[in-house]
Amino acid sequence: MNYFEYRIAIWKQERRIKNLEKDEPEPHPDPEMGSSSDYYTHLALANQWLACIETKYYQSKTRKALVDMPDLSDPTMYGRIEWDYDEAETPYLTQKGFKQVRADLRADFKLKVDVLAPIISTVTGLLGVVVAILAIVYAK
Repeated sequence: MNYFEYRIAIWKQERRIKNLEKDEPEPHPDPEMGSSSDYYTHLALANQWLACIETKYYQSKTRKALVDMPDLSDPTMYGRIEWDYDEAETPYLTQKGFKQVRADLRADFKLKVDVLAPIISTVTGLLGVVVAILAIVYAK
């Protein structure tokens, strides 16, 4: 999933959540009855699906950067969507999982920048010297 697909999917899901929030029902005296419990179930599933989209994006990002994702068996890193009709529970990163993945990606990026920064500085300095020498030679 590239960045543009990710942003479009996030935008669509946030729009669904906003539409759900507009249709919030009046509270019912009995929380088990009425449409309010169904509303909150749909809202929670919509928010979990948003986390699934973000998880899918970060999985592709870590795969490209060769960074490991947290272990799927760690319950503090992953939550699961419990579908009524499907036994396969879709895993999604929790806030703690997102923090760890972002920190790992930042550390990987910093490592790459720390390796390339001296090389870029050296090449820029050498190009400056070459331009100066050419200016001196052709100035005569």
